Amino acid sequence: MLNKCEISIITPIYNSSGTLKQYLAAIFNSSYKNFEVIIVDDSSNNDPSEITKDYSITYRRLLKRSGSAFARNAGSEIAQGEILLFIDPDIIIYPDTLQKVKDVFLNHPEISALIGSYDDLPGAKNFTSQFKFLYHHYIHQREPEYVTSFWTGCGAIKKEIFMKLGKFDTNFFNRLNSVNDIELGYRISKGQYKIYNANHIQVKHLRKLSFFEWFKTDILDRALPWMKIILKKKDLTPKLNINWVEYISTILAGTAVLFLFLSLRNILFLKIASIFCASILFLNYGVIKFFIIKRGIFFATISIFYLYLFYLYCGISVLLAIILYFLETIGIPIKIC
Repeated sequence: MLNKCEISIITPIYNSSGTLKQYLAAIFNSSYKNFEVIIVDDSSNNDPSEITKDYSITYRRLLKRSGSAFARNAGSEIAQGEILLFIDPDIIIYPDTLQKVKDVFLNHPEISALIGSYDDLPGAKNFTSQFKFLYHHYIHQREPEYVTSFWTGCGAIKKEIFMKLGKFDTNFFNRLNSVNDIELGYRISKGQYKIYNANHIQVKHLRKLSFFEWFKTDILDRALPWMKIILKKKDLTPKLNINWVEYISTILAGTAVLFLFLSLRNILFLKIASIFCASILFLNYGVIKFFIIKRGIFFATISIFYLYLFYLYCGISVLLAIILYFLETIGIPIKIC
């Protein structure tokens, strides 16, 4: 059983001055006080000292930009706590967040790690940010008690286990993508350690995500390298954020587009495409209902278009990842992810 639960909060930053003050103010407003904050600067273009000077933190600056996974590893090496809590600099925790993290580890001695969830009140008000982070909230709330994926937006792991597993893998991917936490989740689960889905630990995400940033981030930084993990590990079983609804919806979305092109030659194919689109709506009834409850019918209606785009680019990413993986296996690596 865990008798001491000092928490080391580790946060990589890169030009994060816009949210850093809110991030720090929220942490130091915590009801639980037995923590340290380690900020690792991934060679930002600006100096955050004017913001950090009012807080008791440990600050380290990397000599060159090396990626968030490398920065988190660097922070873990100087951490004093038994629990490493990874939080992004655009995340706002609540006063009881750290206490909840401590309580989960104390009440569930069988676990080695936990992940939290975004709340249902994203900080940015534009539609893309609201859709993206509300969808993330919905996914995490529906998952079972134990999961097989890790998350560094708000995720904690026992330092002993983290070090034993070799920390985040900084060699497997392009250094700047953001799925090293997912790959760590595979290793945690493979090592027969348990990851607890503490979806009652919710944090606010402040990031404002434009429509085009959504595409770029999800395809280049998430979908492609995530698919690379799946192909490398040869594991197609559903994981956090990927279940059979997502798999089937992705296939249906791609097939619907194919039949839409074919309908230019034969109108019958348009009816078939409509059936596939309707099937996607049926499969995603739960999330659409969730959007109606949280934001109303107008928001939910527009979100249907976003869901179709989401599944469509997931399918494109899968095809691209398979091609890139094949090229890599025959000795022609292309460093996209």
